[in-house]
Amino acid sequence: MVFLGQFEVCKQAGELAHSLLGLSNLTSQIYRLTNHYGAAIAQDLDQTPDLFAGQPTPSGRAAGAVVYAQADGAMLLTDEGYKGVKLGRIFPATALKESVVDKRGGHIESSLFVVHLGLSTDFSRRLET
Repeated sequence: MVFLGQFEVCKQAGELAHSLLGLSNLTSQIYRLTNHYGAAIAQDLDQTPDLFAGQPTPSGRAAGAVVYAQADGAMLLTDEGYKGVKLGRIFPATALKESVVDKRGGHIESSLFVVHLGLSTDFSRRLET
């Protein structure tokens, strides 16, 4: 039920559960379970991983190492109506890799993503960390 609840608005997740499992009136249960387990993992989600893992320690790293951050936002339909969701992508300059084929651009080898449903000030704080 949590799996369905994370992909759909709870009402639609309940309808999908009814369609797939033959169980009815699951909307409230999906809402409660999704919120319960979401709150249970919130602390783990708020941990800031080391963007430079596997690279020299900060003392051995060149001062002013370049880090890129990209951000975007959209409106998401929730059970309470539309809410703003923000997404950030963060990666060090060392993660930029060129393609071995000429004129094919390149790719980002690894990056971190930050997502937040709510106020932009809260998102900015998480992104800056």
